[in-house]
Amino acid sequence: MSGTMVLTDKWPVLGRHEQAAVRLQIWTDLGRAPRTIDAYARGLAEYLVMCEREDVDPVTANRAHIAVYVRELTSRPHFRGANGGDRLGVGAGERHNPAAPGAGPPVH
Repeated sequence: MSGTMVLTDKWPVLGRHEQAAVRLQIWTDLGRAPRTIDAYARGLAEYLVMCEREDVDPVTANRAHIAVYVRELTSRPHFRGANGGDRLGVGAGERHNPAAPGAGPPVH
């Protein structure tokens, strides 16, 4: 489980939750790529930090707790812009599907 130890060094919150290490080891044993494991660990760490901050048991969290986490994820800036569409010239909150019937270029 040495790979898991590196991840707990990177995200200490993972070391505070036994099930986190178990889950990461399962993903590793399933042959997931190291970068995939790293991405899973980052997401799991962010969830666990929210659980600690909100005083929620991550194993028994309910829909309301998950909603808090999802709201956090959707409200933070993304490296590609607010919704990933900014690189297409689409404004924040708008979606442009160039394959949709009658779709033309994005209107600004």
